[in-house]
Amino acid sequence: MAHRLRSIYDHLFQGSGSEPFLEVELTSADGNIEVITITEERAKANFVGPELTHILFGGAERSNLRKRIFDEIGNDPIFQTQTNVDDLETGAFRELTMARVKRFLEMEFLTRDQDEARMAVSALQQICPSTGTRYGVGLGLFSGSVLNNGTEYHKEKFERAMQLGKVLGCFAMTELGHGSNASGLETTATFNKDTDEFTIHSPTLTSTKWWIGGAAQTATHAVVFARLILGSVDHGVHSFVVQLRDPQDHSPMPGITVGDCGEKLGLNGTDNGYIRFNQVRIPRQMMLNRYANVDRDGTYTKASKESLALQRVALVGARASIVGQSANNLFMALTIAIRYGAIRRQFGDSQQETQILNYVTHQMRLFPPLASAFAMHCAGMKLGQNYLTLLKELQNKNFSSLADMHAMTAGLKAICSWATRDGVIICRDCCGGHGYSAYNRLGRIIKDFQVQTTWDGDNTVLCLQTARHVISSFEKGIKGKTLNGSVAYLSHIKPILASRFQGNSSEELHVTANLIAALRYRATNMCREISEKMRDQIQDGTSPADAWSSCLADLVHLAKAHCELYILDQFNAVVEEAKGRSPYNVLRELCNLYAFRCIDQDMGQFRNDDYVSSVQGRMIRAELQKTCAKIRPNAVALVDAFALPDFAIDSQIGRSDGDIYNHYMERVKEFPLKERAHYWEQLIKPLTHSSKL
Repeated sequence: MAHRLRSIYDHLFQGSGSEPFLEVELTSADGNIEVITITEERAKANFVGPELTHILFGGAERSNLRKRIFDEIGNDPIFQTQTNVDDLETGAFRELTMARVKRFLEMEFLTRDQDEARMAVSALQQICPSTGTRYGVGLGLFSGSVLNNGTEYHKEKFERAMQLGKVLGCFAMTELGHGSNASGLETTATFNKDTDEFTIHSPTLTSTKWWIGGAAQTATHAVVFARLILGSVDHGVHSFVVQLRDPQDHSPMPGITVGDCGEKLGLNGTDNGYIRFNQVRIPRQMMLNRYANVDRDGTYTKASKESLALQRVALVGARASIVGQSANNLFMALTIAIRYGAIRRQFGDSQQETQILNYVTHQMRLFPPLASAFAMHCAGMKLGQNYLTLLKELQNKNFSSLADMHAMTAGLKAICSWATRDGVIICRDCCGGHGYSAYNRLGRIIKDFQVQTTWDGDNTVLCLQTARHVISSFEKGIKGKTLNGSVAYLSHIKPILASRFQGNSSEELHVTANLIAALRYRATNMCREISEKMRDQIQDGTSPADAWSSCLADLVHLAKAHCELYILDQFNAVVEEAKGRSPYNVLRELCNLYAFRCIDQDMGQFRNDDYVSSVQGRMIRAELQKTCAKIRPNAVALVDAFALPDFAIDSQIGRSDGDIYNHYMERVKEFPLKERAHYWEQLIKPLTHSSKL
C-alpha cells in the first residue's frame, strides 16, 4: 500500500521543477480507508498542484521561499504545538506567546529582505494569531507609527532597539469612550514652555486608553494619541511616544496606571490592557513631528494637506494586510473542512458509505467560499503591489492614487473580513460535531478572527468611506470627467446603464466578461439610484447631511457592490495570466463561481430595471450548482495548493495524510483527565447512592 501511495504522490508532482508544495506522510498501514481516500482524491485533480501554488504566490521562487519560512519556524521547538492552547489558562497562554515572540525576534526576519520579512509575519499570523498579533502591535503598529510619523531623530533613537526587542511598543489610540471617531479622543498633551515638555493626561474616565494590545504586561513604550493643547487652543489629535515602564524592573513609570482588560472572545495570548495618565511629563522631542511640529517657543507648525494625506498611508497598509489575512484564514478553514468532507462518510451504499463532499448540499455550502478565498487572495496580492507602488509615488510627491487606495482598502477590509467570518462558520458547520472540538482549530479561527471586523476601523464605517468616494466619482463621471483606479468604469456611465445582461445560454453565462459587466452595471446603477434619492430629498428641503444619513444602508450595499466588482476584476486578471497552464480551467471555473454567487445573493438588485430577467436568474442558480459539481474532483488539490503544513493548520480532522481518526484519538488522549472526577464524592455519589426511590 505504501508503494502505491508513493507512486500516486510522485505522479502528482512529476515535472513540476520545484520543491514539493505539500509534504505528506505516506507511511500508513494497509487497509486504512481514510489514507487511501485522500490519496485517490489528489489523483483526481486535472492540474499540476505546484503550478497553482506558484500562480498564487508569485512564481516558483517566492513559493519555495514561503515553504522554507514555514519550515524554519515549524522546526523550532517553541512553535511545534504540543499542548492545545485551549487547554491552557490565560497566564500560561500569554507566556507561550511571549516566548514565541522572543524567538521570532531572535530569528531576525526583519533584518532580511523586505519580501521575506512580510512572508514571515504572515506565516506567524497563520501559525498562532495571538503571537502574530502580539508581535504585530509592537513591530507593526508601534514601529510603523514611530518611523512613518517621526523624524530621523526618532528613527535613530528607536529603530534598532525595536528590531532587537529592547523597546516593546503598543499603539494607544482607542479609548474607553471613543473608537471609530478618533477625532473625539479626550486624552490631552499640553505643552509647558517653561520646561520644554508635554504633559500627558487622562482627564475623564472615558479618556482611559482601552483594548491596547501589549499594554497589560509587555509594552515598555506607547505611541499615545492625544489632543495637542497650546495655551487655550486645542489643535486636535497628534501622536507622542511615552515610556510606560521602568526598564530596570518593568514597573509602571510615575503617573502611569496600567491594567488588564481581561478575557476576550479570542486572541487571549495577547495582553490587551488599559492605560491612564496622571500629569505625565515627556520631552517635547517625543512628539512625532514629521507632519506637524511645536518649536521650543511653543510655535505650532500646522500640517499641510499633503502631510495630512500621508498620515493615512499607515491605515492603507494595515487594511490591505487584513484583506490578505482574510483569505489566509478562510483558506485554512476550507483546508480543514474540504479534507474532512472528502474523508468523512455518511449514509449511502451499505458496502461503503458516501463521502459527504459528494452531496450537492455540501458542495453548495463549501465551494462558493472556496471561490471567494481564491478571489480575495488575488485581490489582496494586487492591493499589496499597488501599496508598494503608492509608497514610491508618494516619495515623488505624487498623491494622485492615494484617495482611491484609501477608499478601496477601507471597503475591501470590510467586505473580505465579513466574508471570511461567515465562511469560517460554514466550514465549522460542515464538519458537524467534530468541527466543534477545540482540537480541530475551527473554533479558534472563529474566535481569533472575529476582531478583524472591528479593529483598524469598524466595517460599516469603512464601507461608508468607500461609498463616499464612489458617489463622488460617479458625480464626476456624470460631468464627463475621466476617472482612474478602481472607479475608472464610472467614466462610461451611459453605455453601462443602457446595457442588459448577456447571458442567455450556459455558454454565455461562462463568459467571464459578461459576469464582470453585470457587476459593473449593479454598482453603476446603485450610484444612480442613491444620487437621485439624495438629490430629490435636498430639493425638498432636507439638509445634505440628513439626505446622506437616510441612505446609509444603501451606501453600505454600494460599497459591497463596488468591492465585489474590484475583486472579480483582479481574480479574472490572474486567471487570464494563467492561460496555457494546467490550472487555467479550474481557476476559470472558480472565477465564474465567485461571480455567480455575487449575482445570486443580490438577485433583487440585478432584477431592478430587468437587467437580469427572471429566466436568466434561474439559469444563474442552475449554473452555480453545475459549476460546484465541476470543481468537486479538484477540491482537495485546490486546498492543497495553498500549501499549509500540518503544524500550522493544527487540526486533527484536517491532516494532510487523511488519517484523521487516529490523529484525533491520540490528541484527545492528551487531555489531562483522571478516571474519576475530583468532585465525585461530594456531588455525584450522593445522587447515585441515594436511598430515595
